[in-house]
Amino acid sequence: MRLDLENLPSDIGLLHRLVRDMASVVETRDDEIGRLQRLTRGNPLWQAIRGRGC
Repeated sequence: MRLDLENLPSDIGLLHRLVRDMASVVETRDDEIGRLQRLTRGNPLWQAIRGRGC
């Protein structure tokens, strides 16, 4: 979702909802990054790929 930062809504309720939605997206993204890090950390194939500098 793209926001026009020059024309944010003035309705406080709507702004609160936007902030909550954005926080939820960040939390979901962070959870996914953590999950992928846990999957790759112990994976020998991933370690071999990283060891070659790829």
